[in-house]
Amino acid sequence: MARAEENDGNNITIISQGTTITGEIQVNNDLRLAGKLKGKLTCARDLVLDKTGLVEGDVEVASATLCGTVKGNVKVSGRLTLEKESLLEGDIDTKELVINQGATFRGKCQMGAPTSAKPEAKSL
Repeated sequence: MARAEENDGNNITIISQGTTITGEIQVNNDLRLAGKLKGKLTCARDLVLDKTGLVEGDVEVASATLCGTVKGNVKVSGRLTLEKESLLEGDIDTKELVINQGATFRGKCQMGAPTSAKPEAKSL
């Protein structure tokens, strides 16, 4: 079960350990996930994936700190941090990436500004 609580004027959605959600989740607040999600996750703000957290699906967030497991592609507009003992199996698209010792990442990574869809024409 997801619940929101007031914290210094910011709403935080919390999905606690022991909770399993199947389907797509869209969160406009910060999200702390200690349970399991089988489906796509979109978060307009910050994601903290606790050590017990598991996401089986694609993730799109503003920033993220992962301590648990993600099996899917991750797109982060800001900073992605993989903490000790985290596991990410999927491709990463992010502006900044921090991988701490003990983290595991299996996939491809694209960092920085997005590449343009078509190359620019060169003048001769």
